Amino acid sequence: MLTSPSLLPSALRRRLVLAFASITLAGLPTPALARRGRRVRMSGRGLASGSKSSGPTLSREVLRSCISLQNAINQDADAIDAASARFESEKLRLDQYERVVAMQRASLDPFDAYSVDSYNQSVRTHQAMVQSYNTNLPSFNQRVADQNASVERFNLNCAGQAYFESDMQAVLAGR
Repeated sequence: MLTSPSLLPSALRRRLVLAFASITLAGLPTPALARRGRRVRMSGRGLASGSKSSGPTLSREVLRSCISLQNAINQDADAIDAASARFESEKLRLDQYERVVAMQRASLDPFDAYSVDSYNQSVRTHQAMVQSYNTNLPSFNQRVADQNASVERFNLNCAGQAYFESDMQAVLAGR
């Protein structure tokens, strides 16, 4: 036989209100991750010294800039991939813990203070995990967006462009 909530002791009634209010917060959605880091490489035509090009060729200065941009993009892609793996692992932990909270909710005895307190603590823990995840996600997504912009800039200015092999060798040698 269930007791009317107004007949419950006030401390238990407050716990129940928190427990049932928390139920709707336990399953907060987590946002999708942005694309992972993208790697690039010079894919233009390397022309032999003295040969003629049917179009413009990259100068050593532009080629040096392209190689520098390529290296920065590829280095950042490694860091983005590592961060993405951490986010995916954290998302798995969140999903697992959410299932634990759901199981606790299913077996919750609203008239047992220990059961209610235990459930509320699990909900607070889950909410803290979600908050941490959601707090860190925007900076990660911005980093991916910045890298995507760099890749677009690389593709526009560097990829597929003709250059002289001698200029490439000089740039790689630091000249």
